[in-house]
Amino acid sequence: MANSIDDNRLELNSFFSQCIQRNFLILQTLGFRLTKNSPGFMQYESEHIALMFYYERLSYEIYASVLSLVTGFKFSIDDFLILDGKKRQFRAATSPPVIEKCVLEMRDVLVSEQGKELLCGITDYCNVIEHNLLERLQKHFEEAKLGEIEKKAHAAWLHKDYHGVIKAYKLLGRDLTAIQKKRLELAEKAVQNIMNLERPPKPVPPSKLVIR
Repeated sequence: MANSIDDNRLELNSFFSQCIQRNFLILQTLGFRLTKNSPGFMQYESEHIALMFYYERLSYEIYASVLSLVTGFKFSIDDFLILDGKKRQFRAATSPPVIEKCVLEMRDVLVSEQGKELLCGITDYCNVIEHNLLERLQKHFEEAKLGEIEKKAHAAWLHKDYHGVIKAYKLLGRDLTAIQKKRLELAEKAVQNIMNLERPPKPVPPSKLVIR
């Protein structure tokens, strides 16, 4: 059984390699040459760009990455598609027809006018993609950070740690939900009440003492 699975994967890897070479003949006209060809991986290089094709062993996913040999910046074909508001559909390429379909989809992207600019190493276009990717990474980092703060605020609320609630929600800034604003308001009132209870009573002035 294991041998039949391995044999099938070897056949798929071979078909993947042939399919890439057959459908990306245009790379030669753009100054690329095939530099690596191993099971599930192929790499083409020009003077400025390295283009890598992957066929994942476990997920059977097929995708491509572009590496600038000038700046060292690397991004995937999905990062490129996002600029046009598009998203590639995931497919498990477990048969030659699906492999062919995935490769043709990548070819349509990479031989488009924008794709050719990318493969030709046009600096301005590469910079646009790099800037867009860094912005999305920064946004993802900020969202993850805010998510952690919200978890801490929620935990503090459950444990009646009102100082912790106030500290966390202050870090979130002004963009609080209605529930968060209400919790912050109640936490601040609770802290104020605790402070009032802990505050020693004011001494009575001598003039107001009643002598019996």
